[in-house]
Amino acid sequence: MRTILTLFLLFSPLEAFAHSFDFQKGTASYYSRYEDGRRTADGERYSPYRYTAASRTLKLGSIIEVVNARNDRRVFLKVNDRGPYVGYRILDVSWIAARELGMLRTGTTQVKVYVLRHSHSRARRHHEEKRLTPHRWIINHRSTHDRVSSNQLP
Repeated sequence: MRTILTLFLLFSPLEAFAHSFDFQKGTASYYSRYEDGRRTADGERYSPYRYTAASRTLKLGSIIEVVNARNDRRVFLKVNDRGPYVGYRILDVSWIAARELGMLRTGTTQVKVYVLRHSHSRARRHHEEKRLTPHRWIINHRSTHDRVSSNQLP
């Protein structure tokens, strides 16, 4: 029994193991192109031509792979909004993603959602941004009473 399990683990595609822990299956719909310019939950402006999605359960900033269960088309998206607010749907995708998934005509389709990368928490992202951002002095160049030469800057 142990050898069979070992052989199975050795010859199984790694993709199946990567996807097996963060997986959802359900109905997806898509945003209208008329939502263009609206602010999303993470502060970005919605564009129908960006590969984005809305989810009620996934963390904002997560990268997901969405597979249309009916035709096996797939697309990679970033979660940047909350929704959908129709009870049985698990995902709203952008118009361009809906076109690639082949769901423009039907409006909804059955999908499989694999989480490829979770977003970091907000505090961790802030810490990383602070660590990576170089410290600079900001000087108002129109100020006449506080003139500082460039060689005095740290």
